Amino acid sequence: MPPSSSTPSLPSLEAVSEEFLEGGHVRIEELPDGTVVGIELGSDGRLRLAFPDASIDGRPDAAWTPADSVPPRYDFAARYLGRRFDRNALRAAVADPTAVTVWGVAVHRRRRGYDWGIAPPVVGLDIDHPEATLLPHELDRAFDELGLPSPPTIDTEVHVRGLSADGVETPETRWGDGTALGVLYRKKGGGLATTRAPRYRDPPPVPEPLTDSAEEYAAAVASPEAIASEARALESDGRSPTVSALADRVTDRTLRDQHPRITNGETTLAVDALRSAVARRVAEHVGSSSN
Repeated sequence: MPPSSSTPSLPSLEAVSEEFLEGGHVRIEELPDGTVVGIELGSDGRLRLAFPDASIDGRPDAAWTPADSVPPRYDFAARYLGRRFDRNALRAAVADPTAVTVWGVAVHRRRRGYDWGIAPPVVGLDIDHPEATLLPHELDRAFDELGLPSPPTIDTEVHVRGLSADGVETPETRWGDGTALGVLYRKKGGGLATTRAPRYRDPPPVPEPLTDSAEEYAAAVASPEAIASEARALESDGRSPTVSALADRVTDRTLRDQHPRITNGETTLAVDALRSAVARRVAEHVGSSSN
């Protein structure tokens, strides 16, 4: 079953309806780069995800899939949600948790990269429930209870009459260096709009495909330094740096940073093969470090 028509729309500020700009206030947030992801709790209690596979400017329908069966290029988001999304909190919040759809952004490179140790794999975007429309501060609280971070806040309250079609000046990203992708305008009472930084308004260049073997590319991304860095990150998060956890971390960072190349139609590198090759290198590194 495809996502419902309530999939959040992210039009440009210039293209929004007059109603959006007639009055009221907006909260201004950093616009994340990545892909919209829908999150639902099935009747069997399992997480279901939908990745309408397009940019955050336009999203065709896509099927709902159990979280453990998503396309491999989105494994990083599924793993994160499997660890972080609090299903019990959702059950406690509403009488019928299967009636709720949480929308987020799986954060990865399309136009720009981030410091992947800072930028979360998934951030909350909106919550669809037939009986409620949440205000921005209520969304923040709901996302926090569900275990999802929100996009970085730029300004908590700006009157729409103070906005031009170009919106506010795009600030520096909170997740690394350089200008943010753009700005997200969240209308109190419902509705979203976006503006892009000037440097990200034109189509991106076509990425080079990945044609290395899994072993060759694993050698490039799973260096001893990269493995040691991910081990420190796991330990700081209170998790044990096992071979499996380290392999997931290295692979997930690669999926996020190299997403345009991995999804190039001429890429021959399979994500599953890469993850296996990374795991072998991690096991070798862990074994040599323990000697």
